[in-house]
Amino acid sequence: MEKVSISGSSEYQQELQLFKDSKLFKRLKEKYRVKPYYEKNKNLRITALTSSYLFNLFSIAIGFLFMYKLFSTSLGPVLAIVVSSAILSTIEAFKRLILPPIAQTYLQFGKVAYIRTFIALTLVSISAFL
Repeated sequence: MEKVSISGSSEYQQELQLFKDSKLFKRLKEKYRVKPYYEKNKNLRITALTSSYLFNLFSIAIGFLFMYKLFSTSLGPVLAIVVSSAILSTIEAFKRLILPPIAQTYLQFGKVAYIRTFIALTLVSISAFL
């Protein structure tokens, strides 16, 4: 009887090792890795942030034209520009500071801050009116 010796590695194990060392394996491993929320929705966050700033600029521009025409007759053109810019920038800055924490608190804890929500709705309605 002949002695049969089984080697420690087979062709399949060698091919598997070659595959594990390849770039394809690394790309597939990265592709199917479970990503955290901030990595998975990075493009959505950038798109939302960019569109938010663009819509704020559009809102400020339209409101500025309205307020400039309103104030230019009584205050003069230079002072009307300064007053309009200051009022609209303040409104939009407060909106940007107040609105995200309201949504975050509601979505994370399920609580509603009524005073902060009232102030935010007031700012949004003033901005929409202008």
